[in-house]
Amino acid sequence: MELLKVENLDKSFLSSKHAKLVHAVNQVSFTVNSGEFVALVGESGSGKSTVAQIIAGLTPADSGAVFLRGERAAYPYFREYYKFLQMVFQMPVDSFDPRWRIGKVLETILKRFAYPGNRRMRAAELLSMVGLPLAYLDKFPAQMSGGECQRAALARALAVGPELLICDEITSALDVSVQAQVIDLLLQLKEKTKISLLFISHDLALVQGISDRVLVMKDGMIVESGSTSEILGAPRTAYTRQLIQSLITIEDEEKESY
Repeated sequence: MELLKVENLDKSFLSSKHAKLVHAVNQVSFTVNSGEFVALVGESGSGKSTVAQIIAGLTPADSGAVFLRGERAAYPYFREYYKFLQMVFQMPVDSFDPRWRIGKVLETILKRFAYPGNRRMRAAELLSMVGLPLAYLDKFPAQMSGGECQRAALARALAVGPELLICDEITSALDVSVQAQVIDLLLQLKEKTKISLLFISHDLALVQGISDRVLVMKDGMIVESGSTSEILGAPRTAYTRQLIQSLITIEDEEKESY
């Protein structure tokens, strides 16, 4: 089943640095199916985060369309769309109100989306789903590590029961061991909830362990797409081969350091 369809998205910005129009997203089209984990990869500035923000309704496209479950999503989104999709960001601490305990954050989301049961109990269940103890209901974001905040952000996203989760560079600010824990958590959620994932990353090492399909972006365009094994095993473009070579070089350097 096709959950998300992105059709001919275009987005330009006026660059304050260079005082010129930057074509950040150029005729981008792709789909995400039910239960599928799709990775959107590329170097910084390739346009992948802008695509994610358009899909999530955080910024409008200049042209093109986003379809959720076959229905065109008009900007700004209605609340019902956010029961369908949620987004988790790179810097989780910045996405929380520092004055609110995690329990209050989760209970407020549950109330906003009319959760019918005991909201405190459901908040505890959500923390358990992401591997955080009950005591974290009473913690403030500043009292938590980066990895713990990212888990709490995932719990917040899961509170509304979304079918599609957009993760925008959610591991890039974490150390390697915590990155692996977050990836394992996403894979567990896939197994338990059958959720679909659009995973935005510049890190092919992470992508190869989590995604069913890979879309490669360069200069605002998707230059290559296919199954993860196809993209990593037999890349068709020089740009993708360059990304893979960078991955191999980093892995070799890490081996030499031990």
